[in-house]
Amino acid sequence: MEESSEELRKTFSCGTTRRLQWRKSQIQSLAELLADNEHHCFQALHQDIGNPTMNVTGMSQLQMSDVTGYFLKE
Repeated sequence: MEESSEELRKTFSCGTTRRLQWRKSQIQSLAELLADNEHHCFQALHQDIGNPTMNVTGMSQLQMSDVTGYFLKE
């Protein structure tokens, strides 16, 4: 873990970044992962804070569309 953190710090410090297409691909993959596991995420929220699924479903879909729409626009 410490080695990974140090490597990330060095990369960040030198200003090197990944290509835009790679970053868009990562965001798209994250969106798909969250969509595929949405039910599990809602179950965990309900267990942790007792929030009904209905309260977070609409909010999460709106936020996800905002995030993917913003970062994945052409």
